[in-house]
Amino acid sequence: MTGTRADELEYRLTRYLMANYDPSVRPAHNSSEPLSVVFGLSLHSIIDVDEKNQILTTNCWLTQVWIDAHLIWNASDFGGISVIRVPYDKVWKPDIILYNNADAQYSASTINTNVIVKSNGEVTWLSHGIYRSSCEMNVEYFPFDVQSCKMKWSSLYYGVTICLVTLASALSVLTLNLHHRGLRGVEVPPLARKIILGWGAKFVLLNFKDSEAQAKAKLRSGGSRDTEKFQMHDLDPMEHMERFSHFDPFSVSPHFSPRHRLNHSSNDLIHAHSTGPTSPIMGTSAEMTEFEQQFLRVLRKVQQTIDKNETRLSDQDRREAIKDEWQRVSMVLDRALLLCFVLATSVATSCILLSSPHGP
Repeated sequence: MTGTRADELEYRLTRYLMANYDPSVRPAHNSSEPLSVVFGLSLHSIIDVDEKNQILTTNCWLTQVWIDAHLIWNASDFGGISVIRVPYDKVWKPDIILYNNADAQYSASTINTNVIVKSNGEVTWLSHGIYRSSCEMNVEYFPFDVQSCKMKWSSLYYGVTICLVTLASALSVLTLNLHHRGLRGVEVPPLARKIILGWGAKFVLLNFKDSEAQAKAKLRSGGSRDTEKFQMHDLDPMEHMERFSHFDPFSVSPHFSPRHRLNHSSNDLIHAHSTGPTSPIMGTSAEMTEFEQQFLRVLRKVQQTIDKNETRLSDQDRREAIKDEWQRVSMVLDRALLLCFVLATSVATSCILLSSPHGP
């Protein structure tokens, strides 16, 4: 029976952990979750206090502990090994630095040790260094003065960039929301129409005069697209009879023939009108009245269909006008934000260049 050496198990464990490990990736369970780091500082000694240059030199030990989700293993699978030591440059480390650092050789003055990794993913990193930090000193009551110096440690983050990205995203969402707001049929408030489409459009050099006239015409038209509708349901059957008594089958427009031909009974009716009331084709007046009623019912259905189409088209025109108006509002806002960005960038660039003592 052969035994397995402990160094072979640790070697196999290290190979297992570092196989697909990337030290540049933050070891969190979820990219949206923050990673907590326990930071500790142990002051070993104060080496120097430079009152003239206001610099404090200290000898300190730093302790940083965090959980690395990519460095977790089952100790029973590797001979009960629950703790290993890995070179510090092989794993991810937090970028906590001394903010009020006064040493040009900051990295060279720090001694880093191997990180201690436990099977539950806990990583402990110890580092030692001699730190030079700036400290504002008041020597008015020297030699009886008392100085209080602070060492500010923090992780690097880009606060201004984060604010700019957040602001840009929020304004983009606002502009897109206004652009698609017309799809819900909500009209632009009169005050917003007056300020944005009236004064604002002129300020950002946008001209919507033609579009506004068309939109107002569509909104005013409403359901009256055709003012000369044929109101068939308002007419009396006898009145229809009088109208159709003057009907000439040979004067029908070519648009109605042969696509819209009359059926056999309607042809008989027309022929009866042309030959007189005593024609045998016409039949009795009761049969004629029944045919008229059927014919008028068909015309009423056609008229109802036309009315529905007119209502639908007028409502569609109204919604299109509202949508176009909201899109114009979003265009004005987008142009205004663009001008603000250009103006702010130009002013900031000019201030930076002009603030230089040697000129731009």
